Amino acid sequence: MTANITDVARRAGVSTATVSRVLNRNYPVSDGVRKRVLEAVRDLGYVANAHARALLTSTSGTVGVILHDVSDPYFAEIVRGIQEVAAREDRLVVICNSLREPTREITYIEMLRAHRVDAIIMAGGHILDDDYLMALREQALQLRAQGSRLVLCGRHPVRADAVVPHNTAGAARLARHLLELGHRRIAHVTGPANLSTTQDRLDGYLGALASYTVVPDSRLLVAGDFTREGGYEAT
Repeated sequence: MTANITDVARRAGVSTATVSRVLNRNYPVSDGVRKRVLEAVRDLGYVANAHARALLTSTSGTVGVILHDVSDPYFAEIVRGIQEVAAREDRLVVICNSLREPTREITYIEMLRAHRVDAIIMAGGHILDDDYLMALREQALQLRAQGSRLVLCGRHPVRADAVVPHNTAGAARLARHLLELGHRRIAHVTGPANLSTTQDRLDGYLGALASYTVVPDSRLLVAGDFTREGGYEAT
């Protein structure tokens, strides 16, 4: 039979409230009491019921992360950073791979909301689709209403905390550097057409050409898919 918090309290000779304080680390207890409780937890193989804790405290200690492609080195670095911080806070990270499908992204948010995650981090540019953006705004409101939060990395289509790279300015700076060196035939490999990141970087590239009165050559604009293989083929 699986041990419960009452079993731990009985083994350690303390109240269930004291066990809860030790495990949640939200109230000071003596070193001796903490040692007895932790020994009882270890001896009994006790694991806290995350769903019960979520219902009681409105927090699950879990962070959901929705990525475009977990195999992409760019997203892998983001996940690594998230997990390093989460580990310091004893939080669980749940990773969802959307493959840039807008319907799947919304479905993942709904599933993570059902598990009462403390936050959802979405990494990568947003899909340029009005229905999707409307659904995303609604999900952000629902998360806020249940005490959670939405954090955006690389996108900013809704009211939420966001970490956004300067895609337009960065692409313009790259293009201007080449223009300053005297180059005029500058190719641009784009990403998926329905992605905000693609459009932002294309705008920066075209803006830089315009500032040097260079007429863009459509033959030098080649679509890629944000993979190493796609970049190779486009080049």
